[in-house]
Amino acid sequence: MEIVVGAVVALLVLFSLGLAGHAHADEGTPTGITQMAAPPMEPAAPPALRERLAELARSEPPAELAPGAMCYKPAAPLVRFDYVCPICHAKTILAGEPRSSEALRQLDACRRLVKEIKGLDIALTETGFCAKCNPDAAKPIIGLRIRYAPDRIHSVAPVTTDDLVLLGEFMDGKDKHDRGPGGEKPLRDYSKRLGELLGTAPAGK
Repeated sequence: MEIVVGAVVALLVLFSLGLAGHAHADEGTPTGITQMAAPPMEPAAPPALRERLAELARSEPPAELAPGAMCYKPAAPLVRFDYVCPICHAKTILAGEPRSSEALRQLDACRRLVKEIKGLDIALTETGFCAKCNPDAAKPIIGLRIRYAPDRIHSVAPVTTDDLVLLGEFMDGKDKHDRGPGGEKPLRDYSKRLGELLGTAPAGK
């Protein structure tokens, strides 16, 4: 008889613990159920573009490369930048402090270079420049958005003028990267960065 009573008491204790655990789960406490992570998204870039980049990575380097300049004058510090937002058309006056000076200095060149890239539905994104659109931004950031299809859009930030030059050279079928005063280098050496810019790898890779 004592054994039966003990078993009943044990069952009641276990049942009460189960109810308590359910109550905690309803309050947002982890229940210990593990969900498998979703598989990585497919690459944004279409197969033909991915294969083209793979061929570049496997290619032989150019036989001749132009040397760089011996020296060049660094750009003067940027004191002030008047930014007119292309979205809301508000004007923001930005100081050329170190954390934002480089993006401000490169913006005009990036706007020009992105228009010269052929074969891609590509647009510049300008985040943090406009005080009205992005009042809480820590600093201005230049980025890219490439639309391969209505449901296949690749975004990357930050980007620089050098990134846009790389994209233009790749889409033009060149095998050299012009670094300006730094001379030329094989474009294949930049395959990894081109992959990041184009979105040739699955998301998260």
